[in-house]
Amino acid sequence: MSSINNLIKNQLETYRFKVRWELFFLYALASVFLSACQTESSDLVAPPLKAERTKAILNEVTFDINNKVDMIFEIDDSNSMERHQIRFAEGMDQFATVFAETAQIDFHIGILTNWDNVRYGEYDPNRDMVSFERAVVKSDKHDPLGVLRPLQSSNATALQSQRAKNYITNEADFVSVLRDSLKVGVRTYKKSSTYEDRVSYPASGSEFEDFFSPLYAFLSPYSYTRSGGMKEGSWSKFVASANSDFYRPEAQLMITIVTDGDSNLNSAISSPKLVEILSSLNKPMEDITVIALIIQPGEVVTSGSAEQICKPDYGMDGSKGPKNILDFVSRMRRLGAQTEVLPLCGDYVERLASIGRSVKDRTAREIRIQLGANIPALKKGAVGESLAVFYGDQKVPMVSGSSAGWFYSPRKNEIVVKNLMQVKFPGPVAKGSLLRVGSYERIIDLKKAKIIYN
Repeated sequence: MSSINNLIKNQLETYRFKVRWELFFLYALASVFLSACQTESSDLVAPPLKAERTKAILNEVTFDINNKVDMIFEIDDSNSMERHQIRFAEGMDQFATVFAETAQIDFHIGILTNWDNVRYGEYDPNRDMVSFERAVVKSDKHDPLGVLRPLQSSNATALQSQRAKNYITNEADFVSVLRDSLKVGVRTYKKSSTYEDRVSYPASGSEFEDFFSPLYAFLSPYSYTRSGGMKEGSWSKFVASANSDFYRPEAQLMITIVTDGDSNLNSAISSPKLVEILSSLNKPMEDITVIALIIQPGEVVTSGSAEQICKPDYGMDGSKGPKNILDFVSRMRRLGAQTEVLPLCGDYVERLASIGRSVKDRTAREIRIQLGANIPALKKGAVGESLAVFYGDQKVPMVSGSSAGWFYSPRKNEIVVKNLMQVKFPGPVAKGSLLRVGSYERIIDLKKAKIIYN
């Protein structure tokens, strides 16, 4: 009996020992689990995720977008304009900075001065160049009608970077060239009844300032309503050659007139005639901007310091007003052009810079890319996984509606890029960059994709 009791006692001890270790193990495991749970809940930190695999662009297509702007500044060079010219040129820094801060805008800036149709004759696109050149160009007493002025700058390196063109492009230090070139200088008027006296006088200024003829002469070679083309030896042919490569039909056009006077009412090129040639350029009116820096009757100041006095050149009391220029601006506005009238003696710098930003932002405002019949319409949720849009090396964000970026239209099976110049990229976009559309899927072949609107 005692041996049986000892056996039972030993088995009970073995069982208790085993149970104790199993309980200890369960307790330890529970402690670890509870500790982990408490740490997770108290810190609210999700477990680390695997790094997302970067997708590779399997095929892409590139497009050259329309980012062009042509700007004409027509500056009054009459004797009363000296201080206005200096003030305007110095105030242009802020305007120029709008275009300097981005390398994407392909701009041309050219400068014209006013004409005197009474002294030098009316503009005729088919007028014989030889006689006209004798009266104006070779005498070197006036800028040739419709021909852009040569650039000038105290910064020789910046001037050289413009490659001897008679217009300014987006090259390094273009701001200093623009500032200096806008100071066209003034010509003192001398009344004379003889041709010999007029051409021999060293500073033959205008008596009857004409601002419409230079613009008309400049635009004449590009007008689609021109009948019979340009005759050999004609002034229009000469202007086209002298201003070679400046004007681009696909570019936005911005015209700024700076004067303390008005355009001569008796000029053969009237306000309606200038509007007519602008309308004939086969350019959307919304792509044309007209700015007038002028003195209106309510802005005339006849007493005070030299800086405070603001006297117009169309009558010292200002009662007449720059009616012809205002009529031109009004006609262009009614046709859908962007227009602005600014006070020549006032604080126009901020507003001018704002206009520059508007012109820049309208560049590449909508680009539509048809993907092609070989690519089936994509499902809404799969677009971002299948396609990407880049401007140069910078990725364009996918957006909805009219925001700056791109979206996909399944109904038309096309990509729409909106307000590209307003997109805030994390890095700079290099000059001359192309728009790139890439596919992450082999089945999406972009070879037949094409721009259908730009």
